[in-house]
Amino acid sequence: MIFFQEYKNQLIYWLTILFSILFLFVGYKVCKPDTENTPQGGQCFSAKVISIEDKTINSYTLGEDETSPTFENTTIRFSAIITNGALKHSVVEGIQNMDGIAAVNPKEVKIGDSILITSAEEHPSPTSLWDFVEYDRSFPLALLCGFFFLLLLLFGGKKGGNTILSLIFTCIAIFAVYIPSIEKGYSIYITSTIICVFIVFMNLLLLNGANIKTLCAILGNLGGLLVSGVLTLFMNNILNITGLVDNDAAFLLLQSTTASIDLKGIVWSGILIGSLGAIMDVAMSIASALQELSENIEIEHRRFSTFLRSGLNIGRDAMGTMTNTLILAYIGSSLAMALLLILNSNDMLWLFNLEMIVVEILQSLTGSIGILCAIPITSAASAYLYTLPSKKPMAYEEDTPDFFTKEE
Repeated sequence: MIFFQEYKNQLIYWLTILFSILFLFVGYKVCKPDTENTPQGGQCFSAKVISIEDKTINSYTLGEDETSPTFENTTIRFSAIITNGALKHSVVEGIQNMDGIAAVNPKEVKIGDSILITSAEEHPSPTSLWDFVEYDRSFPLALLCGFFFLLLLLFGGKKGGNTILSLIFTCIAIFAVYIPSIEKGYSIYITSTIICVFIVFMNLLLLNGANIKTLCAILGNLGGLLVSGVLTLFMNNILNITGLVDNDAAFLLLQSTTASIDLKGIVWSGILIGSLGAIMDVAMSIASALQELSENIEIEHRRFSTFLRSGLNIGRDAMGTMTNTLILAYIGSSLAMALLLILNSNDMLWLFNLEMIVVEILQSLTGSIGILCAIPITSAASAYLYTLPSKKPMAYEEDTPDFFTKEE
């Protein structure tokens, strides 16, 4: 029996991986943008500065009277060797311009810097004139990402390895399926719902296997997301949300896509995806704790009310920290914008009715309400399933294959 259960768990594990790969592959093929609509030119190349040729500083004034401010325009000519693409190993000459009128300029390039350069020509060559775009930060970020993955493997063992796998699938689903689907003109509401459901099932099945605990967590997740999504739709109409919350949203309207972009749908999907992780965390915490409780109570002594009360108590402990986590994440992401608005206006009534502020508040509140609703849903589902007379706890039920490392 144990051997059969272990075989079943491994089969479900590998089927989950296979289905995820198939889902992402088909989703990308269906949603990938047309090549003829893809902007051409302006491609960036990685390069390394090998020499500084010249540095010129010119002063200019805005106006003709003596009180007019004076600014400096700095131009640096440098030589760099391209490190990627068709022009790899080519030595080119580039220019970095820094205008003093700008509030912040990038630091001056120096020998050994890894940078990104581009050319205005459609088919650039080593003799083209190249412009500095930005510093190439890919390698340090890759090191940080590798360090994060290493910690997951060290502390999590095979669960850490499966976490990395699920994280990769999640990122591919967002950036290779969901975002292209918007450009393709598919309904944001349908695609974001499909992506969220896929992320829930894929993550929980990979990390915990096919068992009662996973089922309870899935039900809690879907319930919390449903409440959050419906409430956001309702409040979008009540609050007269247009979705035009910042310059980024305005730029989206100017993009040449096959269909107009629904900015209200972008707000809705952002709330749904943004709250997904926190809801998943709370639902899994409750389901996992109640599974432990079920394994330490004889079947004849299990009571629905006992499990429900325990789940709600666990949820009360988790809801404060997870709600704060969600709200603080939204505040942190928009801190600069909020600071700018507050410094330039003392009218709090106007500030709290600005659409960009209203959307941030809406994201925080509806996401938090989704977390709160996931608590009783997960607790009730766990209480019902763990108190079924025919269900016996099986500790080995959640085992997943030793795909990465063996847990002691």
